[in-house]
Amino acid sequence: MRHVVTIAAVAALAGVTALAHNLFGSGQRDGPVAASPAAIEAGITPTIVGFSAGDVPPRDSIHLIDRPGKYGLGPELPGSHYAIVSNTLVRVDASSFKILSVLRSHAEVLD
Repeated sequence: MRHVVTIAAVAALAGVTALAHNLFGSGQRDGPVAASPAAIEAGITPTIVGFSAGDVPPRDSIHLIDRPGKYGLGPELPGSHYAIVSNTLVRVDASSFKILSVLRSHAEVLD
C-alpha cells in the first residue's frame, strides 16, 4: 500500500510540474513574457515589465496600432484597441486604456 501512495504522489508532482511548464514555459526568458494558450485558458495573466492585465499604463507609454494586419491581427474587438506597451503587444480598453490582455512579447512598432 505504501508504494501505491508513493507512486501516486510522484505522478501527481510530475503532472503539476508539466502543467507549470506548459503555463509558464521553462523560465529561460530574456524579456517580457506573453500568455501561452494554456495560461489564457487557466486565467493566468503574465506581467509585462511592470504592467499586467488590469493595469493602466501611462498614456505616453502606449502606442496604439492603426493597422492590425501588419501585426498579423484581425479587426479590433468593439470597445478595445491593439497597442504596444513596453515592447509587448496588448489589447487595451478604448476609453480607460486598461490592459485587457497580453498578446505577444518582443513586439516592435510597425505602423
